[in-house]
Amino acid sequence: EIGDRHDHVFSQALLDLLWAIERPWDASRRGKALLGPFFGLSFREVEALREISEDHPILQRLRTWHDLALARRYAAFFGSLVRDSGVTLRKLFLEEGFRSVTNLLHLLELLQTEALRRSTTLLELIRILQAWIEGREGPPQEEADMQRLERTGGAIQILTLHASKGLEASIVAIHGAWASPASNTNLH
Repeated sequence: EIGDRHDHVFSQALLDLLWAIERPWDASRRGKALLGPFFGLSFREVEALREISEDHPILQRLRTWHDLALARRYAAFFGSLVRDSGVTLRKLFLEEGFRSVTNLLHLLELLQTEALRRSTTLLELIRILQAWIEGREGPPQEEADMQRLERTGGAIQILTLHASKGLEASIVAIHGAWASPASNTNLH
């Protein structure tokens, strides 16, 4: 189940957020999301926001995310979840280390890959994450079972070509790329 590979609290908080994005006008769903790490509000603050106006910034943000998901613009959707919620900065400020942020970003990447692979709606994406949390399904990627390393400054990362797909780095070394093949190796 997803809780074994990723921070279960974040998985559930992400699920709560996706439910709120699916229906931004639902005060109950919105309240659960506002209490989670994506907004980080207190019970008192959430209670004060039970009835909010149509032009309130929180409701506008949820609607923006709703519109991005509805249009299936998942790269922009997931990027905005991280950037506009401030969840990574909040978690780094409140906790020691990068583990929970690394796990969250990995989970979001797996969901985005799945959303693009299946061309899902937001409701289908919610059901996929729910199945992952409950252990009924799991991400289909090879990397889904791996726990990513926390970022440690300028550390060297050793990746397979498959795992490095889409990444950028200022320096890249490819082991054996220019070595002569053994004489009995057939090249195609």
